Amino acid sequence: MIAAREGIIRYGAAGCSARGIAVLAGATPSAINYAYGGIKHLFGAVFTEGLRDTEAFLAALEAELDLWPARPETAAAAFEGVLRRWIGAASGLAALYQQALASREEAPEPVQAWLHLWAAFFMRLA
Repeated sequence: MIAAREGIIRYGAAGCSARGIAVLAGATPSAINYAYGGIKHLFGAVFTEGLRDTEAFLAALEAELDLWPARPETAAAAFEGVLRRWIGAASGLAALYQQALASREEAPEPVQAWLHLWAAFFMRLA
């Protein structure tokens, strides 16, 4: 799954094949079918793992933001901080999220959960 995640981040989901992921993992393409039931299921597993990592990222970020004063003038700075962290320290997660959105036909459940996670985070932040 690590190779699939790296491949999706580096090449995009559309640029990944079972053969390419297998090469990155040092395995055979049939291992993907055996272990995950196909590349679609592997992508779903990668996106689900990304969702869990995003939950942890947002929980840590929310704990940090709870220390900020609750004033309207800090809202813009807080939002900017969230964006900077997401595209900076968590840029791999951001890329994975974008690929999940682009692949929502193949893995709709993790994408819906990811969208709800972000919506809930911003509702709490507001």
